[in-house]
Amino acid sequence: MTDEAAPLTGAVGDPALAEALAGMVRRSRRVLWMVVFTQGLVLALAIIGIVVLAAALAKADHRIASDEVQITSGLCDAQFTIGTAQLPAPASKLGVQFVEANRKAFTVLGCPGQLGPPSPGLVKLGRKYGVPIRY
Repeated sequence: MTDEAAPLTGAVGDPALAEALAGMVRRSRRVLWMVVFTQGLVLALAIIGIVVLAAALAKADHRIASDEVQITSGLCDAQFTIGTAQLPAPASKLGVQFVEANRKAFTVLGCPGQLGPPSPGLVKLGRKYGVPIRY
């Protein structure tokens, strides 16, 4: 039997023809199993890649959430400090707007705790400059 593809000629029942056909069937089965194995290998690698990607995304999501909590906590601290600041009597409109913006941001971010009511001086300056002060 040769591995070269030769034209099949012979009579029905010829042992050489039967051997040639059997060799072709074996080769086609070998090729078929190689294809199936290759497809299985590609599928396994794809699944492994998806699992690794999902794990990396979960880790990144956890890191982002942790960073977000730290940043929000820092912002809340700063806005609490500024939002409860006592303005001097000759404060400008910009100063009143700045303190009020920080009070509003503290509330909008959902920071823990409460600011408490605005100081009487802030309310008075807010009226003077036309800046609405939230209670």
